[in-house]
Amino acid sequence: MQELQGIQQVDVVGPDNRVHVVNVKLGQQFGKDWIVESGLEPGAMVVTDNLQKLRDGVPVAPHEITASAVRP
Repeated sequence: MQELQGIQQVDVVGPDNRVHVVNVKLGQQFGKDWIVESGLEPGAMVVTDNLQKLRDGVPVAPHEITASAVRP
């Protein structure tokens, strides 16, 4: 997640395997996790790694991970 002039954004992978920046509305925070109230479609693939290298429209080779792989 990034913030740009008070707007929260996430990078998602589109059906074309390219990065697309999406504005989201955040709700409550629980530890390091946030509730996303709007802006993401169900099943959206959110980019969680190498964010500093990404720009809108960049092609990517996504790899799906499970929630258990993210949290120890």
